[in-house]
Amino acid sequence: MLCFRASSKTRLQTVYPGHFQRRVLAAVLGIMAGAAFLGSFTIPVLAFSGAFITGAMVGIMGWKRGGLWPERLLLAGVGLSFFFSALLMLLMSISSDEGLRKAMLWIFGDLSMSEWSKVPYGLAFVLPGILIAITRAKALNALILGDEFAHSLGFSPQRERFILFVAVGLLTAASVSLGGMIGFIGLLVPHIIRSIIGSDSRLLVPFSALGGGALLCIADLISRSVLAPTELPAGIVTAIIGSPYFLYLLRRKNVLSI
Repeated sequence: MLCFRASSKTRLQTVYPGHFQRRVLAAVLGIMAGAAFLGSFTIPVLAFSGAFITGAMVGIMGWKRGGLWPERLLLAGVGLSFFFSALLMLLMSISSDEGLRKAMLWIFGDLSMSEWSKVPYGLAFVLPGILIAITRAKALNALILGDEFAHSLGFSPQRERFILFVAVGLLTAASVSLGGMIGFIGLLVPHIIRSIIGSDSRLLVPFSALGGGALLCIADLISRSVLAPTELPAGIVTAIIGSPYFLYLLRRKNVLSI
């Protein structure tokens, strides 16, 4: 989760506007159509392609006066989310029962289709994204304190936002393509890690990555064990864990200034 403060007077927490519905539309199309032109890699490739294209769309709509603006990114993400959610509902309403079931499992974060052979391909995008975010951690610390403060330290807010936007795009596209829609990890883990080690992005970014992976492994273990031999989608478990914490955050005073 990347947090930016729009100005010294206006606080705006902008999460990369990647509502998962628009990121998985291409993958759901492939699942319902039974596409297999790349074998087991078909769905991940379709999901990554869809995420890349829609991420570019958000970036284009969020670009104004030579830079990315958090408010425009947020609004573009919300608008595209509603549009692609409608398309998803349309596809699911006209699909066959088997196609609908597979699509629903994938949407809720079904890890049963994940294979170790796909991990190196995902790392090819995840590792650069993490490295970019870590190398720009100082700039991210400055951005959290405001554009004016960041500029006074020699950082270009618009340039840094663009670089971080690319990093988050790589991370999100690769993650969704391999594991499907697994929500609340990006909201839950960074806040927990922040409460333990503080707000320094140089530590927060790598530890959040490790914590997110650990939480996903725990959620997958629970999903495989609670109703064994039936396997629940891991995304359901993370939502059950994350939803109460999200409501707790809403009850906190000045939650948007965290």
